[in-house]
Amino acid sequence: MNFLIFAAAVFVAAFVLEKAVRKVFRVPKREGRLYRYVNETHRWTEWSIAGAVFTGGIAVAFWNPGVELFYLLIAFYLLLYSARAFFEWKFERKSRQYILSLFTMILLVGLLWIINGPLAFILK
Repeated sequence: MNFLIFAAAVFVAAFVLEKAVRKVFRVPKREGRLYRYVNETHRWTEWSIAGAVFTGGIAVAFWNPGVELFYLLIAFYLLLYSARAFFEWKFERKSRQYILSLFTMILLVGLLWIINGPLAFILK
């Protein structure tokens, strides 16, 4: 029950913070799907990162089962959103979407750190 309340609070906070970031930094909302890649290189880069992290996670879990995969998840979000922000900054700088990608990366990594650290009791 604690986890459901926490998840709902995080969802609402993320929604409000996203709206605030969009307003403060004047980041327009995109039309269409959930996410649109900048170009094919961007698509291949993100899928390569996802595949490498997935393969690495299986390898780490198989050969060293005592290791927490939590750190691999943090590395995944850092790599994914850093690459996403770079491509958005490099090829669509005027849309300012890279600001939102950097904000999302900081929010996700911070949330994972909080869940694994000070609020670990919620998951138990």
